[in-house]
Amino acid sequence: MTRSTRIAPVQKVLEGKEQAQARKLGLAQQAVAAAEGRLEELRSYQADYAAGFDKQVAHGAAVHVLQDYRAFMVRLVDAIRQQEQLVEKQKLEMAMQTAYWQSAARQSRGLDSVVAGWKRQEEQLADRRDQAATDERALSMLLRKTGVIG
Repeated sequence: MTRSTRIAPVQKVLEGKEQAQARKLGLAQQAVAAAEGRLEELRSYQADYAAGFDKQVAHGAAVHVLQDYRAFMVRLVDAIRQQEQLVEKQKLEMAMQTAYWQSAARQSRGLDSVVAGWKRQEEQLADRRDQAATDERALSMLLRKTGVIG
């Protein structure tokens, strides 16, 4: 059994790890996109609510309406701040998953490179053996034809 054949199971394990890390990275990217989308929705809602409130104030608003607006805006600003923190957390997770995937990919590619070298060596050795056997047969036929061997 050749070295390249013996190492094949290890290659499959490393490829599997790389694929698993790629899937985790994909999930982390989706989580970042979702968190950023939610943050954008909150910011848009805040801007729309503020614009609507400005129109309401221009037409005259009661004190309790102003108090309710202020209380709601405080909660909305807090929700935006929390969502910003979540986006940053998700980005850190994505960066970590990127590093894990890159490491797994380097390991897999490194082993692939070693195995490719081994296969080239094995092919060269097989070619030399085939050539030696061909040379041996040709020499044997020549010696029989010339009568050197019987």
